[in-house]
Amino acid sequence: SRALRRYRCKLCLRTSSVLTNTPLARLRKAACWEDYAQALIDGLTVRQAAIRCGVCKNTAFLWRHRFLKTMATHQATREEGIVEVDETFFLESFKGQRGLPRPARHRGGKGRTRGTGPDYIPVMVVQDRAGHLADFQLDKMDAQTVKRVLAPLIAPDAVLCSDGAGVYASFSTLQGMTHQVVRH
Repeated sequence: SRALRRYRCKLCLRTSSVLTNTPLARLRKAACWEDYAQALIDGLTVRQAAIRCGVCKNTAFLWRHRFLKTMATHQATREEGIVEVDETFFLESFKGQRGLPRPARHRGGKGRTRGTGPDYIPVMVVQDRAGHLADFQLDKMDAQTVKRVLAPLIAPDAVLCSDGAGVYASFSTLQGMTHQVVRH
């Protein structure tokens, strides 16, 4: 079917192909997928990508969200060598929700507290020199959470480079790895 081999289960008699339960399942025009992926890499707009691939702009929009959703789940599983880690904090957003648990902030605004208060969501990004990248949204920025996230990811013989936050120093001490502080 559509130039793909179909397989049938002998027990339930359902059929499947190699694309079943993948992000490419039920997408048409397979010949255009590679061109569209290159258009995403080139940073083209939806309309420009549609023209390049010869598809409708609505199809290009739907493909974009399907491809980006798949790329967002792709994370590195192992970081080795020189590993850089840093965190940033984003204000919690309730955009599109009807009931707000707090007074509205106009034009982005500022949180109730300075720095890393309950209004802020910590996001940690980890990258090694080979280009392996991983990012995590953390519940809170403490030593236990950082250890839970970084311990299976970073090799024990790696050199950890960070901005000098105490959580990274304690993590590297517990793991027995070298920690280098990088100042601005």
